[in-house]
Amino acid sequence: MRRAPTVAVGLWSALAAALAPAQGTLEARIARVEAGLAPHVMVGADAVTWTLEERLAHYKVPGLAIAVINGGKVEWSRQYGVRDAKSGRPVDATTLFQVASITKPVAATVALQLVEKGVLDLDRDVNSYLKSWKVPENEFTREQKVTVRRLLSHSAGLTVRGFGGYAAGQPVPSILQVLDGTPPANNDPVRVDLTPGTRYRYSGGGYTVLQLLVEDVTGRPLSELVDEMILTPAGLTHSSIADPLPARLAGLRASGHGRDGVPFPGRSFLRGGSACCGLWTTASDLAGFAVETQRALRGESSALMKQATAKAMSTPTGSESMGLGWALARHGDAVYLNHGGGNPGFSSFLIFHPTAGYGVAIVTNSDNGGGLAQEIVRSVAHEYGWEGIRPQRFASADALVDEIRRSRHADPEDPRVTEGGLNRLGYELLSDGQSPVAVRVFELNAELNPRSANCRDSLAEAQERGGDPGAAVRSYRTALELLDRFPEPNKGYARYRERTLARIARLEQQSAKPAISKDEVIRRAWKAMFGDLHNEDVRSLYVEGYFHGATVPNRMTVKRPNLFRNETTSGVLVFDGTRAAWVTRAPDKAGNPRGPELIEPTSWRHFEVDIALVFPAFFDHPAELKGIVNVGGSDAYELLVPLPLGGLVTYFVDSESFLVTRRLVQWDGAGDAELWENTVDGWLEADGIRFPDGYVFEGSHGKEKGLYKNVRVNVRPDDRMFRIPEELK
Repeated sequence: MRRAPTVAVGLWSALAAALAPAQGTLEARIARVEAGLAPHVMVGADAVTWTLEERLAHYKVPGLAIAVINGGKVEWSRQYGVRDAKSGRPVDATTLFQVASITKPVAATVALQLVEKGVLDLDRDVNSYLKSWKVPENEFTREQKVTVRRLLSHSAGLTVRGFGGYAAGQPVPSILQVLDGTPPANNDPVRVDLTPGTRYRYSGGGYTVLQLLVEDVTGRPLSELVDEMILTPAGLTHSSIADPLPARLAGLRASGHGRDGVPFPGRSFLRGGSACCGLWTTASDLAGFAVETQRALRGESSALMKQATAKAMSTPTGSESMGLGWALARHGDAVYLNHGGGNPGFSSFLIFHPTAGYGVAIVTNSDNGGGLAQEIVRSVAHEYGWEGIRPQRFASADALVDEIRRSRHADPEDPRVTEGGLNRLGYELLSDGQSPVAVRVFELNAELNPRSANCRDSLAEAQERGGDPGAAVRSYRTALELLDRFPEPNKGYARYRERTLARIARLEQQSAKPAISKDEVIRRAWKAMFGDLHNEDVRSLYVEGYFHGATVPNRMTVKRPNLFRNETTSGVLVFDGTRAAWVTRAPDKAGNPRGPELIEPTSWRHFEVDIALVFPAFFDHPAELKGIVNVGGSDAYELLVPLPLGGLVTYFVDSESFLVTRRLVQWDGAGDAELWENTVDGWLEADGIRFPDGYVFEGSHGKEKGLYKNVRVNVRPDDRMFRIPEELK
């Protein structure tokens, strides 16, 4: 269930043997980066790559910016998509994104400048500096103390991993309220519950202590110090941690977007600005901060810090994967400095080689942006020939599992093969559509961590998504048993108990339903949607007439769309990517019954209909019945139908009414696009969905009387929308 934060991109780089492409022109390089996104691990003979446009649609990320570092400078930056899904305003070079925990290396650099000046000592008890608040002493601090070095390296033993923030209109706490967990703060108190210096544990609470420490010893807000000591010397003009933002920047912010795609303003974290997660910036400014850090590491500049300080930041401290402020990721023989960031509505990632002069900053305005950022990193790394970072290829799932075992045997602490690393790999494989391989990885993780309830839960989730509900129930039950037998190591999983019990009950209820054949599901669904209308009528219609070289109008307006039929329309437009027909049982103007009729090209303009891409009974399409799944709290048969021009439609047929309640469309290489849902609202947003041969589904979604309107299908006039099968010519 829980997914470890991403601090590494590649796996077993020694297995990769790809050569960097020839440089060519800068625009050609950018185009190759945009077309070369790839999964972390590829299993099987076929290489897999995607375009950036495809992956934006797949992850449902509204907006994105990339800045690439090469040769010790920001070589190029590009922006994609919109800053707000509702307004549609495009992302540009000045659009600000909230980069969350990437604020920590910025705050760390401020603290280390104070160390350089003798204001702070890395190894002195912070309580000797703090004035307005003290770290509460307890049995854990009796021998070892909280120090600046331990705060910077997440080894101070402090609690509170991260903060949820405060939405617009909610009261924002002071730093003292956050540290003590008093209202309006929504977090637990920040306290020491591990002996300082004994282990790494990520702590946003620790960086909040660091912020107060810096402010106490200087008598100035951290936001002013960041401006003076970091942003101005580095020439970063579109960045600030201040809350509220300066007036010149406030109007440049992107909106955050949840996993559902709904936009909302970025959150506040504490009054005045947060060292933990409050930085607003652009991709170019973020990359510029990395460039100045690289220059310090090479001894070329002391604008941000001295070379010795920069080297200390990049030296493992308390953990092989953590320095002072920066996470450290090993890829082959290379170690990269990196940090991810995830606030509500935003996901970002920054990675760079400490001395080689290359790196990339990626900022997104979506909770879904983390996986996309890693794919972009791999594409940039491949194009520019970075050391060690490339997609990894394995001939089979067995080969992947064998390599994991070898790596685990060689170094059990390798972050790529720890419980968290393997859990992350499994979810990446699931996201990439490699479900059977993901199950193998989760099975291995459960074997290697036999007391972990979370490992069993993740395995159950993969088994459920892979269509094996019986195995999923067994794994969910094992997760609960492990929680009861080993409560201490599984205390983080305890909050999922009720959710897990509900999943078990749902899966067992589904399994208890009587078996039904694919043909019977199709027959009942057809009858529920079209009554006595015989599908032979549809096929005969197509044989009798079809579009041949006709000019297709530019627009078809769909007013009041429900999935197949509703109270005001009694027909359906059938469109399977190659053919179309209007099927209706309504009488003609004279009141006489009429059967299916061919749609003339001229009638497409402003034709008010329901739309169906294809149902299996139309045109003898093949179909596969995957099983029963839960959709919106109800059981539904999952029916997969391939499209003639490539791609797949997944229908969810309610197990009681046999009406189609939901449908997903996947075009080859273009990701998933949820288009229709037969709910009260009746319509889900579908901006930017790319159809084959240039068909673009787009539209505005002004909601009126519970319905969405002005949805349209645009077709480029030079496209031939309908093709005639050879056997009918």
